[in-house]
Amino acid sequence: MAEEPIRDKYTGKEAFNLFNIKGEGPAGSVMANDIDYIKGKKVHVEAEFRAYNSYEESFADYASLLTEAQRYAPALAVRMIQSRLPGSSSARAMQLIPITQTSSSRLCSVTWE
Repeated sequence: MAEEPIRDKYTGKEAFNLFNIKGEGPAGSVMANDIDYIKGKKVHVEAEFRAYNSYEESFADYASLLTEAQRYAPALAVRMIQSRLPGSSSARAMQLIPITQTSSSRLCSVTWE
């Protein structure tokens, strides 16, 4: 079943937010119902989600978030290593995560030929 697009719960304005990213986007934000987990308990909350002018803008922002946010650098480094080494398994790549967390800036700046 396809998910419904995120719409402002008060105005009905569509957010064009394909990845449920919270915060404020290029077209502002919309308020929508969400589920969070607080101390392990499921809680229904009202949250602010980024709004975009188009789906293309949503994709571009998501790609930017993944490539520029430091929190994703270790995972991207592992994925890069996994894609460059023939026969590397997912299990082996996952073993590299602790290494990349301590030296992600060095690994992410490696040039692969």
